[in-house]
Amino acid sequence: MGGPPLYHQQYGHPRLRARHLPFAVTPQRAREWLTCMQTALHESPEIDPDTAAEMYMALSRVAVQMVNSENEA
Repeated sequence: MGGPPLYHQQYGHPRLRARHLPFAVTPQRAREWLTCMQTALHESPEIDPDTAAEMYMALSRVAVQMVNSENEA
């Protein structure tokens, strides 16, 4: 999100999707995670509303990319 690449330098690419493949990430679970993240952004007073909105949009793209299973019945 624009900061220094410290994680990449120490551990390499995070491979988020690959690391989540053992778990069923459904569209519903992705939406629920995104709801939790939105709540956290809104409850963090040090994050201004414009930055929170930008972060939410980035997290929305991540949530879509993590889906690897269909919704449960």
